[in-house]
Amino acid sequence: MPMAHVRPFLKRVLLDKDLRDRLLAADNGAQRAVILAQEGFDFTDEEFEDGYRATLVGLQFEADADRLKEFKLMWDMLRRMSP
Repeated sequence: MPMAHVRPFLKRVLLDKDLRDRLLAADNGAQRAVILAQEGFDFTDEEFEDGYRATLVGLQFEADADRLKEFKLMWDMLRRMSP
């Protein structure tokens, strides 16, 4: 079931600036996990990667793919920066 959370998360985070801002403002991975849980999302890093690839393949427009790729770069940076 957690893998099923990734696609809705990606769709929502691309449209919801408040959610993106809260995730960016979190000091560490634990705080981001709390935000995700509050929003009803639960997935591992591996499930995120699988969901990201599946979502990217399903996009029809290059602009949507570019936005998703930009978010993925930010998400990867956040994961590397926090313990």
